[in-house]
Amino acid sequence: ASVAPKPRGRVCFAHVVSGGGDRVEAREMMWDSGCSYTLLTEEAGRVWDGSRDKTVRFTGFVGEQRVGMGGGLMYALLKGMDGQWRVECFGETYVVDGARDSLMG
Repeated sequence: ASVAPKPRGRVCFAHVVSGGGDRVEAREMMWDSGCSYTLLTEEAGRVWDGSRDKTVRFTGFVGEQRVGMGGGLMYALLKGMDGQWRVECFGETYVVDGARDSLMG
């Protein structure tokens, strides 16, 4: 099996949210090869319906600490450059209070 390289920069994806009619909301994320988990901002976390039964404390580059709730897997539907759609699993995911960017680990 071959693995396609991860794109550079931001990746956009859409999530269909139901309630009073369906609507599509675009979100942006950045790849982070040094991150062990996928981390979501509180805003992006509102549309993720994964399990939040684990709590993890993250320490940033300058020592700041933030708490993340999650542990469930995040799946996304991605369209490749060839026009083909595929489902990708971004692994264990946590919603982090105060995060400014969502990072795909």
